[in-house]
Amino acid sequence: MGPPAAGASGAGVGGLEIATVVLLLVGGFLFGIGWIVGLILVWSSRRWTPVDKLLGTLLFPGGLVLPVLAVGGLLYAASGSCSDDFAQAGKGAVVQCTSDGGVNPVLGIVIMALLVIVPIATGIHLVRRARRA
Repeated sequence: MGPPAAGASGAGVGGLEIATVVLLLVGGFLFGIGWIVGLILVWSSRRWTPVDKLLGTLLFPGGLVLPVLAVGGLLYAASGSCSDDFAQAGKGAVVQCTSDGGVNPVLGIVIMALLVIVPIATGIHLVRRARRA
């Protein structure tokens, strides 16, 4: 266990630290403003080391908003177009669908898992570090 950040008190995790971690995780949903406020709070706090602050900043910017945007992008990319084509009169319709490609489903699941797990793990790390300080 390393030394606490300079000037940190051993009073445990307070509301400000919890608010900071929550804003880093979900503040991106508030047009990014909440995440920016979380950044200001994490960088102005003496609870965390510079390495902790970098982790909170870089893994991942925007917090959990990135996976939500990625899901939307993956769903859009996976969507194709279908058209009805009557092959012969009286015999029914033939539906032809094309796909615009998209991402391999396994790769998409791995990417989505990382985009969700990494910010949550970073938040847990920050709370644990604040508790130690």
